[in-house]
Order: sequence, then C-alpha cells, then structure tokens
Amino acid sequence: MLGVPEEEVLDAFDQPRPRAGERIAELGYNRTRSAEFRDGVTHVRILERGDDRYVLSYTGSRSGAIEVTRRGLELMGKVMLGDRPAVPKWLLSPGDDANSPPAWVPERYVPARTVRCGECGAETSVRRVVTREGRDEQSGFRCPDCWDRPPI
Repeated sequence: MLGVPEEEVLDAFDQPRPRAGERIAELGYNRTRSAEFRDGVTHVRILERGDDRYVLSYTGSRSGAIEVTRRGLELMGKVMLGDRPAVPKWLLSPGDDANSPPAWVPERYVPARTVRCGECGAETSVRRVVTREGRDEQSGFRCPDCWDRPPI
C-alpha cells in the first residue's frame, strides 16, 4: 500500500486517522484533466507519532490509514515523489517548515512549479495545467485560458 512494503507496516486501519499524530506533510494527486477519474488514493496526510512511527492517513475511492516505520515512510516518498515527469502525479505540501522538504523526501526531489503552455507559451502552474497527451508531452500542455477557449 502506497509503496510501503508489508514488513514496514506496523498497523492498518479501515478508516482515515487524520488526528493520529502531528501533521508533517500532505500529498495530493495532481488531477490534470477535469474528466479524469482516479480509482484509488487521491490524498495522503502524513502524521508523526514519535519513536520513528508515522501514520499515513489516506482518502479517495479507497480510504484508511497505515502506521509505518521511518524506512516505510522513506520508501513511500521514493515511490510517490521519485518519478519526476514535467507535470508531477503527486504534489507535496510540507507542514510548518515550507522552505525545505521533510527529511523523508527523496534527496534529488525538486518540486516542479510551472510549465509552458503548448498553445500560447505562457508559464502556468503545474497545479493548474491541463495535460492532453501525457505528463511529459509539452505540446499537449494547456493553460486554463487556452483549455477553456473555444476552437476557431
């Protein structure tokens, strides 16, 4: 679950546990098409319990929580943040210290901020871009204005 091997899972719960510890970060699935349906997890809240124990409380079409070790948290980070297309699948929202990513985030992680619209050339946020042909196909990127504009 969430890229965490079974041996790093300490406990599992059928319901999200949003108050199971101190929030250190959140991950949200970056839905880049309005009609896109994500069958699975769309949001993960990462909570620190202490003693190198963390709760990953997740929601979406599947909801629940798992308590994991520090290594389990790091492995989840590699799976969810390690793949770096131009428009990322997962967006990280760090906790209180937004200037630096949490220690469990992969070392080479650099958050993508903007991409260029394939139609008008404007820089647009990776949080607002529409992808038509994939997350690395710049020619298919559209800013919200170009996506909403009717064809001529």
